[in-house]
Amino acid sequence: MLFLGCSTAAQQNRKPAPTDVVATVGTASITLEEVDEKALQEPASSFGSLRLAQAIYEARRAAADEIVGNRLLDEEAKRRGIGRTALFEQEISSQVTGVTDAEHQCLCTGPTPSACRARVSIRSGPRFGSCSHGADGGRT
Repeated sequence: MLFLGCSTAAQQNRKPAPTDVVATVGTASITLEEVDEKALQEPASSFGSLRLAQAIYEARRAAADEIVGNRLLDEEAKRRGIGRTALFEQEISSQVTGVTDAEHQCLCTGPTPSACRARVSIRSGPRFGSCSHGADGGRT
């Protein structure tokens, strides 16, 4: 679980310390130092025209989200007595199907790839979206 708290006006002016806890997963704490190790690896260009303070916030938020997600995966894998890779396979990979050659052709051809991409639906059960170029592999 992630717990966030409010602080008083006096606390808001305090400079955060590397040892400050910024998130908690179960009983494990995630420190600002751990988040910054990941966040500060992100290229500045990833944040476009954001002000530096906002870019740092966004990098820290994304890093904290990833760290929390990984910790949650680790805890669930441990609870089930399997590795994270096996958990990912059971819960994610086994549910995803690949793109067919016809779908790939549709995504890569046409007036512009994005125009065609917009016309291909995400798979919904055994049905597929149809392609504006007729490349739906006979599945309509």
